Amino acid sequence: MNTLFINKCSILDLACGMGHVTWGLRNLNRRCKLVGLDRDFFLLYIARHSIAKGIDFVCAYADNDLPFNHGKFDGIV
Repeated sequence: MNTLFINKCSILDLACGMGHVTWGLRNLNRRCKLVGLDRDFFLLYIARHSIAKGIDFVCAYADNDLPFNHGKFDGIV
């Protein structure tokens, strides 16, 4: 969790569901870039439009290759 307290950080919330944890992480450090990833488009729709507005969400399976460059994130939750 120390990564959340540095000035610039990027965190991937793997299997984020409706984004409750993602939203909570955003409240810990608003300077941190957060991305939520889940395989369920409907849950991501709820996250993006109701619970965690302003955070990026990606629909993908976590057990396949992720659609991000290696080293893009400082931490994964």
